[in-house]
Amino acid sequence: MTAFADGMARFGSALSPMVVIGSVLFGLVLAGTAASLLALARAKAAGQGSRAAMRVLEESCQGALGQLRASVVDLESQIADLRREAAVIPPVPRPGFNLNKRSQALRLYRHGVTPRDIAAELGIPISEVDLLLKVHRIVIRNL
Repeated sequence: MTAFADGMARFGSALSPMVVIGSVLFGLVLAGTAASLLALARAKAAGQGSRAAMRVLEESCQGALGQLRASVVDLESQIADLRREAAVIPPVPRPGFNLNKRSQALRLYRHGVTPRDIAAELGIPISEVDLLLKVHRIVIRNL
C-alpha cells in the first residue's frame, strides 16, 4: 500500500459512520444556504433593476401624457374657434329656381329650345329643367 492509502485507511477507521453522515449533511445544508443567499442576492439586484426600468418607463409615459394633454387642449381651442366662425358666417344660399327663371324656362321651351340649351342659358342644372318641364306637363294635363 502506498502511504496515502495507508493514511486514508487509518483516517477512515478513526471516524465513526455517524460523524461522516453528519459531516455530509452539514456540508449539504451549508451548500444549500449558500445557494439560497446567492439566489436572494440575484433576485434583489433584479428587483432593483426592474424598479429603475419602471421609473424610466414612467417618466417617458408622463412626458407623452403631457404632450397628449397639450394636444387635446390645442384641439379644443381649434374646435371652439371653428364653432364661433360657423356661428358667425351664415351659409351661402344656393341659387334656386325662382319664378323669373321658371317663367323664362317655360317660355324658351314653348319656343322650341331644348332643355340642355335652357339649362345652359339660365345657368341651372339640366335635371332642374327636366323636373320643371315634367311638372308643367302634369299640370297642363290635369287642367
